[in-house]
Amino acid sequence: LKGFKQYNITGYDFTNIGQDISNGTLIQFRGSAKDHNDYHYSIPYAATSVVRTDPRDESQTLYNVNGISTSNQKWVGAAYASNKRIYAAPHAAYGPLIINTEDPDNVTTSYINVGYGLQTRGIGLLDNGSGSGAAYMASYSGSESTKKFTFDADGNESAITTLPYTVPTDPYETARGAIAANDKASFSFIYRSYWGMVNGGTTGANTDYYYLRSPQWNKYKGGVLAGNGCIYSHGTHARGVLKIDTATDTVTEIAYPHTIVMAMTAGYTGADESRSNSWSRQPASMFSVLGPDGKVYNTAWNLPYQLVLDPSDDSITFNALSAILDE
Repeated sequence: LKGFKQYNITGYDFTNIGQDISNGTLIQFRGSAKDHNDYHYSIPYAATSVVRTDPRDESQTLYNVNGISTSNQKWVGAAYASNKRIYAAPHAAYGPLIINTEDPDNVTTSYINVGYGLQTRGIGLLDNGSGSGAAYMASYSGSESTKKFTFDADGNESAITTLPYTVPTDPYETARGAIAANDKASFSFIYRSYWGMVNGGTTGANTDYYYLRSPQWNKYKGGVLAGNGCIYSHGTHARGVLKIDTATDTVTEIAYPHTIVMAMTAGYTGADESRSNSWSRQPASMFSVLGPDGKVYNTAWNLPYQLVLDPSDDSITFNALSAILDE
């Protein structure tokens, strides 16, 4: 395959572990975590149970969560904390999932009840390694805020708190002049985000530009803790990187370079587009990864670029994937 590195997998044996835990065509699980006993836990999205898999004997144990949520979009992403609990970020479930793995013979599930779906995906931990810390959940399709709770070694979690952020003015919007002003007048409720714009205020909510590029959908997923104590999350459809300063609990957005913004908007000039033609051109990153050099990398989704944030000065650089894959 031109442009892709190829590896010789001769001699490797790939098999499935455990039973078939799927159910229909919905996405069943989104995220997994490993505990201190090397059990692997699959986090239910549409599935009705947390599934623990023991890779040593391929056995599986199911922990039903119907008493917590019956949504088909429950939780996305999980992290294992030093208090031996796994925390998963709620999308439509009414709060973060808690899996207590301290006793492998008595694993329990519970949650922090918020009362509504927070629309978060992924979770970043600030963990002191002795059982205490804080969890931060970036907004995916919710408000322009990050959600936080704390945990301790005795198995106590705090209530959810909200860390709002004020988004900067998008120069691309400013350049659109009267069209952007028309947007704001007609769709003011979605103009709170850095990358918000619709179709000149002239089309309805089912149009491609309104639905797929609206800031209420698909902003950020998860985040990684960098050496400076800040959690960073590359934007999915958001046009920048979310920065959570865990020392001050402040949240800001760092704008992507103009080239990346233009690639994400596919050179959009104001005309309506077919949703099927433009869906695959927008997302910048699936998740974020902390590199061995201390920098934060995106996992490229539909943009042909590797994006790199340097926590030392919050600068963002990018390279074409084709050049990187040819190295």
